[in-house]
Amino acid sequence: MNMNRRNAMGSILGIAGLAAGGVLAPSQSFAALGHYQLALGDKLKYVPLDAMATAKLAYETGGGCMHQVFHAMVTMLAASSSVDGRC
Repeated sequence: MNMNRRNAMGSILGIAGLAAGGVLAPSQSFAALGHYQLALGDKLKYVPLDAMATAKLAYETGGGCMHQVFHAMVTMLAASSSVDGRC
């Protein structure tokens, strides 16, 4: 089989699409665990985060860079005084 850049890109995009679909599919079941449902048009409250504390948590978290940033943001939002951070 001859693999060129176009074939490789198609394979990469196909795998990425499957991975994204697998991540998005169970999101409704995770929302049901918290007994909170965000309706269409609802907006979450803005809450300022301590940038240095969030960056420090991201730096100390293991895993890849996307996981580190996501984990730090969600953890800091959950620990904040925002009404949206409580379930």
